[in-house]
Amino acid sequence: MSKKATLYEDVDGTTFEVGLPLTSNVDLEGITKELGVPTYVDMGYFPMKCAAVSIWAALNASQLHERYPEAFEKRVSKKPIPVLLFGGGAVKMHCEHANGTGVLSRAIKDTDFIVPKKHGLDFYRLLLSMDKAFGTRYKSFSTKSDRLFNALRHGDRYRVRTIEGSTDEGVPVVGVMDVLCDHINLRHNIEIKDAFKKYRENLYTIGLEYLILTKVQFITDFPK
Repeated sequence: MSKKATLYEDVDGTTFEVGLPLTSNVDLEGITKELGVPTYVDMGYFPMKCAAVSIWAALNASQLHERYPEAFEKRVSKKPIPVLLFGGGAVKMHCEHANGTGVLSRAIKDTDFIVPKKHGLDFYRLLLSMDKAFGTRYKSFSTKSDRLFNALRHGDRYRVRTIEGSTDEGVPVVGVMDVLCDHINLRHNIEIKDAFKKYRENLYTIGLEYLILTKVQFITDFPK
């Protein structure tokens, strides 16, 4: 009998489960080569592996229903979805020494994504079907509170629960992933719409200039 792990129990009693061990049926090496991901990026690191698969799936959104009919009943999107990384995942894409045992390497709990607002709902729905096409390692789900959160954001932001890693015993660890749309509005607002056209040039990130601007938000005011 296969084992199951409970990922989350919702307030209405709905239980989200996954079979163990987690599965992955993607050609990760082929995906990273097709995307042109630098070889120094540590694809053995769980969040970056999931990021690469998500980016590839988004860019092939118009064909997924043909390649994986068991997961996608209809076309996800008529056009490729240019999803971009920001945060720690973006740093790892640009900086060799932020990977593996590099001096600038640090653990990241999840990957931060931003997409054009017009593609936000399509990407959100894509994430919820990833496990059916690519394996349970890439499972995401939406709780009752997540759906309320999304409804109140009117397409500016989406939230899902996702598997961000596993314990030494192979038990999945669940985290929260926020998908932003058009702009990054945290401590200050950063419009990055022009970055979507340069997704391959910028290694599927918002680009170094915008990445620096997002990091500046953590500089707090010193007391006078």
